[in-house]
Amino acid sequence: KDVFTPQLRRHTTLLSLAWFFNWFGIQIFAVLGTTVLVEAKAVSFDNALLILVLANAVGFVGYVFHGWLGDRIGRKLTVVLGWLAGGVVSLLMLLGPGTPAIIIPLYALTLFFLTGPYAALLFYMGESFPAHVRGTGTNVAHVLAPVGGIAGSGLFTILLASGVDTAWAAIIVGSGGLLASALCMAGTRTTNRIGDHKKAEVAA
Repeated sequence: KDVFTPQLRRHTTLLSLAWFFNWFGIQIFAVLGTTVLVEAKAVSFDNALLILVLANAVGFVGYVFHGWLGDRIGRKLTVVLGWLAGGVVSLLMLLGPGTPAIIIPLYALTLFFLTGPYAALLFYMGESFPAHVRGTGTNVAHVLAPVGGIAGSGLFTILLASGVDTAWAAIIVGSGGLLASALCMAGTRTTNRIGDHKKAEVAA
């Protein structure tokens, strides 16, 4: 009840939906990454595993980068821009040529922009709620993540069973989920902004 007061209702709802939709992308590009690469881009299973390992290493770099960027331009803005970029890059990967020279960097960049913004998001969630409901607010939003994972996997399965091409199913669920989560984040409360880190340095 405390996180759905008139002052927090919109923020809580949109933040929860951001987690929900983003886990569509997590399911498609992280959990089911090898399946998508093999079925949608005709990558061999062995190569798909190698690409997945390399791309996750790039995703770690993305985590560090987005944490740094969030301190400088704002954590909410960092998450929004990251997930928007991830949606666009994943579209290019799924619609582009199936050559390793294109697939590998685009898939790596997809994970860079998909998982990297969580470095900013996890810090943002705590500061976006008043102190007395900080734990409740973050838990309410975060609990939508596994629900989104289940819903995303279910939708992906339904699309495939209906005869939709794997690439298009991944676009609808994965890329669509990424873009939807970015739009939901754009409507949440704004905390730190561009230049706040410089003010803090001056104050120190």
